[in-house]
Parts: sequence; structure tokens; C-alpha cells
Amino acid sequence: QTTGTLDQGKEGSIQIPETYTTYNVSTGAPSGTASAQSYTYSATSAISGTEEAPAEVAVFYALVDGSGTQNLTLDNGAETSIPNVPLAPNTHVILRGDVQNVGFTTAEITATADSNWETEASVEIKQP
Repeated sequence: QTTGTLDQGKEGSIQIPETYTTYNVSTGAPSGTASAQSYTYSATSAISGTEEAPAEVAVFYALVDGSGTQNLTLDNGAETSIPNVPLAPNTHVILRGDVQNVGFTTAEITATADSNWETEASVEIKQP
């Protein structure tokens, strides 16, 4: 989600270092070998959000094993690390911040995770 403006045509990606491409339904867990995966976004029209009303930029599903936090990388033309994001199965994680400007100006991206859909954990990044 963006808390600022994302201009039409702006593109970027989020890289997760350890994701899976297969899921074993009998064990109820990802299977195979984990590897890095990039999820891309592209603004087909301008997107505007605020701190109080952030706007959706992209949604994706990542197969992870939930063994801990991961350090994600946002690439919006400037690579920005988003450390210690608590990724786990059946958990809704929301990355929120000024997507277009983080890495270029003082901006921050935060992550919130909700495995019960009733409680929140958060991670905050501040760019100098």
C-alpha cells in the first residue's frame, strides 16, 4: 500500500529471498527448495494514498515455510531493504509506505502481519 502518490507507469518489485514453488497438500506445507522470488507491480494509472487511507499498489501470495522473518527488498528504481518481515503461512502481511519515494527521499515502509486476522505485529523501516 502506498501512503503517497505513485505516478502512472511507475514499476517496481518486491524480492523475497526464500519462497517455494510447490505445495504438498498431504503435509500442508511448501515443498522443494526455497529460492528468491520477485513480485512485480506496475501502476496502469496514478495511485494516491495517505497515512490515514493508504492505497493498494499490488497483492501477491508467497509460499513460505514460516521459519522466521525475512529481509525483503523493494526496488522502485532505488533498492531499499525491508528487514525482519514476519512471513508465515496463512498470514496476511501488509507493506505500507511511500512506495514511489522510499530510497530517494526520507520515507518509510512498515510491515504488519496478522496470522489470526485479529492481532497485529509490526516492523518499521526508516530511511535517513
